[in-house]
Amino acid sequence: MSGTRVSRRAMLGSVGAASLSPVLQASIPDLSASLDLPLARPAFTAALQTAEMQESASGSRSASIIGGSMQGRRLSGNVRSGRIQWSAPALGSPVEVTTHLLVARPDGSLVEVLNRGVVPADSDVSCHPAISTRIELAGNEEGPGAPLLLVGRLDASGLGKGVLKLQAFEVS
Repeated sequence: MSGTRVSRRAMLGSVGAASLSPVLQASIPDLSASLDLPLARPAFTAALQTAEMQESASGSRSASIIGGSMQGRRLSGNVRSGRIQWSAPALGSPVEVTTHLLVARPDGSLVEVLNRGVVPADSDVSCHPAISTRIELAGNEEGPGAPLLLVGRLDASGLGKGVLKLQAFEVS
C-alpha cells in the first residue's frame, strides 16, 4: 500500500481479527465478576409541585417549588420551598438546569438538596422527561456508609402543569 503508513500485513491482520471477534469474546472469562464496579441503589424519589414559570428580562426562566414530598432510604420528608431555574444560553450551548430544595425531615431537621443537570442546546427544559443530574445534600448527617455520589433523573415534562419528579440514586 504505497503512500500510507499502514502495512498490508497490519491491514489484513485487523480485518482477520475483526472476523474472529465474537469467538475471542466468547473465550474470555466474564471480567465483571472480578472488577469492583460501582453499585447504584435507589436513594429517594420526590414529587414536587411548582408555581407558574416566569421569564426574566435576561432570558432566564424559573419556577418556584411550592411543596411536595420525598420518600426513600437516604432522605424522606416534606418539601418546604425551592426553585428550578435555567438560563438562556449562547446559541448552540447546552442549558444548565438547577433545582434547589429545602426539605423538612420527620424529626424536624432541614436538608438542602441541590440538583444540577444539563440538557442539549435548543431544548425546551419544560418538555424534558429525563434530565440526568448530580445531587448534593447539605445539613444531612453523613455516616460511614455515605454514598460517594448521588445522581438523579429529573422529569420536567410536567412543569407546564406544575409538576416535577426527581429520582435519586446513590453510587458507592
